[in-house]
Amino acid sequence: YPMFLLGSMAIVGVLMFGWMMPLYGQFFQSMNLPLPLFLRIMLGLQAWFSRYGLFLVIGSAGLGGWMWPRLRQQAMAFFFPFQSADVLWLLGVFLKGGFSLKQSLDLIQFPPQHLLFERYQTFRTLCLETGEFGTSFTEGFALQDLDLALLHHSDKTGQLTAWLFKISGRMRAAHRDKRAKHIAVLQPCVLVLIAGMVGASLYITLSPVLTLVNNLN
Repeated sequence: YPMFLLGSMAIVGVLMFGWMMPLYGQFFQSMNLPLPLFLRIMLGLQAWFSRYGLFLVIGSAGLGGWMWPRLRQQAMAFFFPFQSADVLWLLGVFLKGGFSLKQSLDLIQFPPQHLLFERYQTFRTLCLETGEFGTSFTEGFALQDLDLALLHHSDKTGQLTAWLFKISGRMRAAHRDKRAKHIAVLQPCVLVLIAGMVGASLYITLSPVLTLVNNLN
């Protein structure tokens, strides 16, 4: 849904700059009417992007390529937030099915190019070497202090399987709440921007009529 909102705003922006604003400019010039201030600003921006847009795209692509390896983990965690919870849930399913911890860890496989491959291998290796599930898990995945304390508690009480499902459910609920807060902030901002663009288009469309009416009066 957030991607849909951002995509809608991008589409409206491209239509405004690439098609509607030049069309409005030609219309005003054909009627020998002065260009409204907003339209002059938009046409100036459109001309700037037409002249330097290619350099802007190349620069943005280069900057994005340089930043992506550094921001990849954060970006994936934002758009696909259930990774840690899914690993815990899968381990709980295998343990509940009668597999040992080592067998359960071996059953979960990620291809080398997968985002979780290195993190899961780090967690698996430490867990098998030390036998401490909670501490090893935090080496590869992010956990809140309460969830980490619950994992340590499950290690001591021997109720790891049950607590894996509980902690996984807690993490999923926390991620849903966090995503809902982001959407609650993003949605009105995007809607206001889209409404502003549509309102500006209506103003520019009606401006010639209003100008003619004023001249007649």
